[in-house]
Amino acid sequence: MLATFDLPAVRRFAAELDTRRAGCSNDEGTFCSDLDEALGCHAAVCAELRDVVSRWAREVFSGRSECDPEVEAVFKAELQRALNEARPLIEYGRSVESECFTLERLVTLEAWAADFAFLLSNWSSPQRSVAPAPRVTPNEPADKQIRERVSDLPPLPEDWRPKDRRQARLFDRRPKS
Repeated sequence: MLATFDLPAVRRFAAELDTRRAGCSNDEGTFCSDLDEALGCHAAVCAELRDVVSRWAREVFSGRSECDPEVEAVFKAELQRALNEARPLIEYGRSVESECFTLERLVTLEAWAADFAFLLSNWSSPQRSVAPAPRVTPNEPADKQIRERVSDLPPLPEDWRPKDRRQARLFDRRPKS
């Protein structure tokens, strides 16, 4: 798990994920149990990657980390790599699922692949949250035009009330002068 999101730490994390994904092959049990273990291993790696990417985005949003484009590129590349490795495994799992009766972890890996595909196709770089900017007073010609338009509006009828109940309550409580 990453403690900081500086470029060297993120690259080390990506290398560790690659090593873990490479070790997801298992030839110790039956064909189906080995495949299910590999699916589970890839799903666990995907879960950790998604968790770290989400934490990084929250850190940037909250202002605790800067959005380094190189770090972002490493994360996007790692998401794409995980997706590229998961897709053939999912296709193979689907093709042999009837022989294995059920592959419990196939659905989990499919969900991660769908999540990564959606995330990559709709990628938006995280940005630091900022408070709304202070209101700016309009320049003199705009101010004059606004005042003229407001003064030209016809008054509300005497018996007018808002249709929304909550607004009507506030309207009824307004000071009468």
